[in-house]
Amino acid sequence: MAEKLSKVVFRLPPTANLAPLLLLVTATPFAFAAPYLWLVYIVPVALIVWIMRNRTTVDPEGLYARYTFTHRAL
Repeated sequence: MAEKLSKVVFRLPPTANLAPLLLLVTATPFAFAAPYLWLVYIVPVALIVWIMRNRTTVDPEGLYARYTFTHRAL
């Protein structure tokens, strides 16, 4: 009897969010130094979104790569 294969997901570990969070905290003094420097917060937030969204999923039906804004199925 054949075993049913499940899917496997490859992604960055959740601890990878520590670097952007540290960047977010250390950017605070710089962000309040002048008007519009608060836009520096976009960089760490974008990194967190990138880490959370990117993944590769493999199952018996195929390979699926999800990028930040798109995806690809093979």
